[in-house]
Amino acid sequence: MGKVYIVPTPIGNIDDLSKRAIDILSKVESIYAEDTRHSKHFLDTYSIKNKLLSLHKFNESEREEKILSDLVLGDIAIISDAGTPTISDPGQFIIKKLIEHDIEIVALPGATAITTALSSSGLIYKTFMFSGFAEKTKKKLEKQIISAGESDVLVLYEVSTRINKTLQNLFEIIGNAEVVISKELTKKFEEITRGNISDVSNKTYKGEIVLLINLKTANLVQEIDKMIFDLKEEGMTDKSIATFLSKHTNKTKNDIYNKLKNKPIF
Repeated sequence: MGKVYIVPTPIGNIDDLSKRAIDILSKVESIYAEDTRHSKHFLDTYSIKNKLLSLHKFNESEREEKILSDLVLGDIAIISDAGTPTISDPGQFIIKKLIEHDIEIVALPGATAITTALSSSGLIYKTFMFSGFAEKTKKKLEKQIISAGESDVLVLYEVSTRINKTLQNLFEIIGNAEVVISKELTKKFEEITRGNISDVSNKTYKGEIVLLINLKTANLVQEIDKMIFDLKEEGMTDKSIATFLSKHTNKTKNDIYNKLKNKPIF
């Protein structure tokens, strides 16, 4: 049986494709792509003419048998429209299934907007959490922030038509925290905007956006009682709640512990 190569493709600048990626895409039996029309144009640039088939969120669960039959003939590659397959893109389901068949999976290192945005952000961090696209409602967005736990930075994807609404929701949830908006990374109109939420709001943004939130500057603005209730609903322990809230409010761990034991803290 052949191998399956997970091949990252450029997130913007087409010249970012590695030599190893070009070599692999040129020699595999077939290439499974998120959007074959988009990928054909991209592959034509490098004169790669291998068999091209679709692998997207609507057919991923049905592709197992076809991929296994292709692997009898040789290696295959999986690519997405931009960046690394399985990272907010299709591929997770089929990779899991192929591993169950003892198929060798080889992942190439490469492009992802997450680390590209982090490396150029100017933020100081030891830990970060990527949570996919920003939730549309304030309540769900608040849960995304809570789920980041003790991470220093929360990384979210967002679309330009919603970014200002998301910033407004963030301001109401965590106050005037520090954020970085990375737009159209590696492309001609790449732009990075840094500042507090009030500094970057109500501007016009176009293109694909990575939103970085410096949680060390976040200050949850809702009532302590409601925050404790929400965190308990999330399944967090008293110790975790105390640590989280002491980091994101002006209360100490002892204050939070007392509140958890129904003792007055004000």
